[in-house]
Amino acid sequence: MEVILIEEFTKTILKELPIILPKDFPIYEFNNVIIFKPNYIINKQFQLSCYHFIISSMNANLPNIIVDNKKCAVENNKIFSTNPGQVILGVEEKVVEPYISLFIHPDFLSGVSEFMYGKSKVCFDNISSIYSNDLISYTSLFIKEFQNKHSGYEFILQSITLQIVIHLLRHCKSNIKLSELQKNHSKKDNINKVIDFLKSAYNYDFSLQQLSSIANLSPYHFLRIFKAETGKTPYNYLMDIKIENCKELLKGNQYSITEIALACGFNSPSHFSSVFKKRVGVTPSAYKEMI
Repeated sequence: MEVILIEEFTKTILKELPIILPKDFPIYEFNNVIIFKPNYIINKQFQLSCYHFIISSMNANLPNIIVDNKKCAVENNKIFSTNPGQVILGVEEKVVEPYISLFIHPDFLSGVSEFMYGKSKVCFDNISSIYSNDLISYTSLFIKEFQNKHSGYEFILQSITLQIVIHLLRHCKSNIKLSELQKNHSKKDNINKVIDFLKSAYNYDFSLQQLSSIANLSPYHFLRIFKAETGKTPYNYLMDIKIENCKELLKGNQYSITEIALACGFNSPSHFSSVFKKRVGVTPSAYKEMI
């Protein structure tokens, strides 16, 4: 993925916008990503050479915009997408609650998409899509790191820009269909993602919906494929991981039974003892005495 000079990308976007920004207007930029926080919509036609996203707040009440001669609603608490080369026009000029205006260089977004999904030509639908709070966290941290510029901030900004683009590719509706996203990943690869996740976070409990989303599968297909690959249900697989970690902790004398139970994600020592005895054949205390 080519890194575009900050000055080059920003200057290009500022030339393409149909308004001259005040000299003191905050511009947050790093490599291939620029963030503004304007509080107005302008009634002028313009065309951008990059991907553009409007992230509105709960009470933004932004007016409609016209994209390629089609009127589009920019809904509250959602993200609206436009693609490079599209003609954009605000229906009315209006002062509004500040919103996030996000500009992504097309080469950067296409490169990430190519790396992730094997498809570089991305065309987002001109609709308002639901976004998670993660996106707001990413943009807030981006702005904070840009403003503070503490040592190592470049590495953090580089990571955040990737997270932002990945979030957009996942959450904004585009020409990349689910089948296309999955075609380069075998069923085993999808299940291995979940297994790695369970091993790293075994001290928590997860819903079927949460685990299936990691594998990019529906809950029904995920459950069927997971059992076919492992011979166990996700719940039983997670319990086995918990118990194996508990057995390792029981070999030492550093922790009490209660501490081990809580550390491995059991609700209580009694729940831990019940599950442990059912799977191992003896209570945790008895197992500790045996080793």
